[in-house]
Amino acid sequence: MRKWKEEQWDHCINRTLSNKDNYDHDIFYTLDCLAPKLIAQNIKDSCIQQFSENSAIEFAKLLLKVTSVSNDALGEALINASINNDLEFLKLLLEHHCDINSTYGEEAFSEAIEQGDLKIVSTLLQQGIDVLGKYGGEELKAASEEGHHEIVQILVDYGVDVSKYGSAALTAAILGNHRKVVTLLFENNADLNSACDGGALVIASRLGKRKMVKTLLDCNIHMI
Repeated sequence: MRKWKEEQWDHCINRTLSNKDNYDHDIFYTLDCLAPKLIAQNIKDSCIQQFSENSAIEFAKLLLKVTSVSNDALGEALINASINNDLEFLKLLLEHHCDINSTYGEEAFSEAIEQGDLKIVSTLLQQGIDVLGKYGGEELKAASEEGHHEIVQILVDYGVDVSKYGSAALTAAILGNHRKVVTLLFENNADLNSACDGGALVIASRLGKRKMVKTLLDCNIHMI
């Protein structure tokens, strides 16, 4: 039997994804019976990426059940799942040993933090993504900049060192006027006088952020 041509497969995929609620029997037959033998690796990799982009989890489950895709394809799909806030798809990929401590995992984690997706952030942390290496400070700063105080808290709970990375995170929180985050950083040993450009109170005063100034004063900060 000859392998499916790429254009044949693309036609089948596109037709299916256009109406995910009415699953195309052709694609199920192809995946269940023919995928291991007749579909080239690059096409299978393309499939998992398209499925992740469209949150077509039932097709992804079947594809991963009957055949394998490359690590790079799994990684790209992980990023798509994070962008789409698709926790179930992300869990499926993790079940199939997607490497979260890779550039793909780092990007997926960053996307989840930027969007404030606490469930995906928590899942990746539970699965062992490394936040204690060189990226811990970047993630703390990103969460602080967006005002995602719950994510700041969980990063701290998983060991991100506020005393080490708190200065940049604090500055980002002040510039974004995120008072809850500032208070949280203070409660976890951030040095409020170490923020960039002269310290936290100086920054808030220069920017005319009166409520932020009050928050900082409540934290017993002093002018340096």
